[in-house]
Amino acid sequence: MALNPYFNNYDYKPQQDLLEDLVEESIKINGINVYYIPRRFANLDQIFGEDSSTSFKDALQIEMFMDNYSGFSGEREIISKFGLEIRDTLSLVVSKRRFQKEASKFPIMPDRPVQISNPMEGDLIYLPFTKGLFEIKFVDNKEIFYQFGKLYTYKLECELFKYSYETINTGTSD
Repeated sequence: MALNPYFNNYDYKPQQDLLEDLVEESIKINGINVYYIPRRFANLDQIFGEDSSTSFKDALQIEMFMDNYSGFSGEREIISKFGLEIRDTLSLVVSKRRFQKEASKFPIMPDRPVQISNPMEGDLIYLPFTKGLFEIKFVDNKEIFYQFGKLYTYKLECELFKYSYETINTGTSD
């Protein structure tokens, strides 16, 4: 049986806009305020993709939805031959449209010649209620299903940040 030709479930912009508005509203209702902190590079090695002198100078407050309800996941605390390691992970969901709107307020950085339009691996998320700093390890921008033919969120897989001489001065009191 063929699909009904009178219903357009994949290209109808008013339906997509309505669902996007509902996704943003549900994140604002059920989410938490976090700080998104983009990484700045000083001397990026183009071959290995690493920099020994990164810094974090800007912070953007935005609402995100905590995807795992049972608290932090991951391997938790383990004792290895190097001592106690804390490996807490966190999954956050942020609206694409909302992130792009807020990220457009960032100045264009010398190491990123284009405006920030999506979260990137290596950037930080600060949770004020736990006072925890998490590093984005993976940004999932391709969900399995395209609802009404469009994707509306980014899913951020984060891990507790391991400080290694980076400069963090965002200007926010938290």
